[in-house]
Amino acid sequence: MRQPLATRNPVRAWVVLAAVFAAGGAAMASEKDPDPFGELGLMRANQAFRIAEKAVSHDEVGARVMLLARGLAAMNYQPRTEQTIEGALRAFDDLIASGAEDEAAIVARYFQARIWQMHKEPADPRKARALYAALAVRHPDHPLAQYAWVKIGTMELYLDRKPEADARIRKVEGYLPKLTDPAVRRSLRHVLGQACQVLVDDPARALEHYEAALADGLAKDNLLADVLLRAAECARRVGRTEQARRYLTAYIERYPRSHATQVAHEILLSLP
Repeated sequence: MRQPLATRNPVRAWVVLAAVFAAGGAAMASEKDPDPFGELGLMRANQAFRIAEKAVSHDEVGARVMLLARGLAAMNYQPRTEQTIEGALRAFDDLIASGAEDEAAIVARYFQARIWQMHKEPADPRKARALYAALAVRHPDHPLAQYAWVKIGTMELYLDRKPEADARIRKVEGYLPKLTDPAVRRSLRHVLGQACQVLVDDPARALEHYEAALADGLAKDNLLADVLLRAAECARRVGRTEQARRYLTAYIERYPRSHATQVAHEILLSLP
């Protein structure tokens, strides 16, 4: 069972996986049994870990589902320690080592890379990038594998120093045709728009990416809010006043209680 990646935040992507693996979990448990993915969805990693650690599976699918749950829970266990992170890596390594290229292995490969990027002390971006790239090549149509390109692109934009920023942006723009999942494509557009603003101060180019993200449809409120404000600022800077006015009005109407709404009002009133 595959569902599109429904979140732009990779740290919380394991929440989405609760739905992805609900069907697999049913193979090893009755409706009355504790559900570690339900606990993960409620941001209770410690409880999820205890459930997965004690679970008894009666078939291979159930065993792999619980091993995945244990790895995801260990990755988010509090307090985070070297021991809990190593435990997550071992769970993911075991899933991959079986040779089965199922959903559990795909998820394990993604979060294995994520650990090396963000959770290990010290982090190893080079190793993380290699793991993301291997996943992207191995499973090019899977949403998590496609999201690997977003992670690779972000590291190339902000961690690399050569080539120059404009060339790095062009390289990452080249990843867009690989992304058939709309949610992932929108995420990369957002990253590229920010890079065009921050790295090369090119509001027209940034606006193109924000326009494409908006045209593609933005379901996540936090992403939509950020893109509307950024697109409005870019449109204002390049003299597209009516477009800036539309974006600011859309933001104010959708987020009337946001801390940024008053600023959006002031900018809107200042437009010629």
